[in-house]
Amino acid sequence: MGFLHMKCPACGRVKGFFTKMNVEEVRCRCGTRYWLDAEKVVGMRTVCPCCEREVRYLTNRTDQSFTITCFACEAPIEVEAVPDEQPDEQ
Repeated sequence: MGFLHMKCPACGRVKGFFTKMNVEEVRCRCGTRYWLDAEKVVGMRTVCPCCEREVRYLTNRTDQSFTITCFACEAPIEVEAVPDEQPDEQ
């Protein structure tokens, strides 16, 4: 599945993690379980200003901007919520 950057709908805690398996739900430390609804989860893409590595991930966040941590060098990355563009199929 890849990198996920999820926000708990109950307490607002943010959790970033990598998974190799398909995940259908996320469990927060507060005890809330929430489903990864395909309509609420969007693909995002950004480039780390420190190591210049492209980072792609899925998120359920609806904030216009937020900060994530680069998975490669752990530098903070300011993200503007512009969904990942899907390539046109030919």
